[in-house]
Amino acid sequence: MNTNFTFTFSPEISSFNQFNEEFKDVILPAKVFIDDFDLVIFGYFSSYDPAITEDNLAAELKKHSFKRMANSNCEYLLFVWDKQSKRLIVGLDNIMSFSCYFTVLDKQVVFSSIFSEVKNIVSRYKRLVADLDGLLTYVTNGSHATERTILEVVKMIPPGSVVEFYFEPKISYRIRSFVDVEEFSRSLSQEEFKDDRENYLKVLQVIKSSKHVITNPYYAAMLESQGDRHKDKNGIDEADDVFETLRKKISDSDCVVAEITTPSTSLGIQIEYALSNKIPVLCLFKKGVSEAS
Repeated sequence: MNTNFTFTFSPEISSFNQFNEEFKDVILPAKVFIDDFDLVIFGYFSSYDPAITEDNLAAELKKHSFKRMANSNCEYLLFVWDKQSKRLIVGLDNIMSFSCYFTVLDKQVVFSSIFSEVKNIVSRYKRLVADLDGLLTYVTNGSHATERTILEVVKMIPPGSVVEFYFEPKISYRIRSFVDVEEFSRSLSQEEFKDDRENYLKVLQVIKSSKHVITNPYYAAMLESQGDRHKDKNGIDEADDVFETLRKKISDSDCVVAEITTPSTSLGIQIEYALSNKIPVLCLFKKGVSEAS
C-alpha cells in the first residue's frame, strides 16, 4: 500500500484541485479535500473526538486553528491554504502519524514523507550542507521530535506542531508547538497527579536550596504556590507560546533537569532542543520503572 507522497506547493497554482491529483495514488485511510470561501484544506484526517469531525473541520480550524486538535484524539496531516492572508499552514498530530519533510526552493515549498526524496530534489539546486547538530542527534538518538534533520536545508514537522509559510516578499516560515502541557496536567485527576507533583516539588526545592535559578515559569510558580496550579501572566498559558517560551528559557539556562518517568512528546522536544544546543540534560525517573520516556 502506497502511503508516501511528494509534491511542490506554490501560491501561484491555478487550481487547488491539483492537490487531489497529487494525492490520488496515495492510499490514505481518510483523505480530505475541502474548499470553501476562506480555506482550502487537503491531506489526511481521522478523528476519535466527537467534537471535531470532518464535517466541522473548516469551522474548527477557523475558530481554533490547530490548538484543540493538537491536544485531541485526532490523527492528521493537514495542509491549509488561507485565502485571505495568503499563507500555508501545515499541521501534524501529536503522535506523528506521518513523517513530513520540507524544503524551501525559490518561490515554492517541497513536501515529502520520504527524506531521500527531498534530499534528491534539493541536490539539483543547492549544495547539500550537513546540519552537524541534527546529524549528531540522529546518530546518538535515532528518530527525534524536533524540526532538525541531518541537512540544514531539509526540515521536518515536529509532532503536535504547525508550520506557517508566508510567501511575500519571499518565502519564510515559523514552527509553533500547540502541545498544551498545562491542559494535559489538568486532565489528570488530583490523585493521579499528587505523587508526581510531590516529586516535582522535591526536585524544585533541591534546585532552589542549591542557589540555582529555576527558569521554567510554570514550575517556578508551582514551587512558590507549593504545588497549586498557578497562572503566570508571563508564563506559558497560551498554547501558541508554549514551545517558543520554553525554547527561550532553555536557551537561557546552563542545564536542564528533566523528570522522564512518564513518556511525553513535549518533554522529548524540550530535551532534544537542549541537547542540540549543547545544553546538558540531567534525566530523573522513579525507581522500579522499567521504561521511562
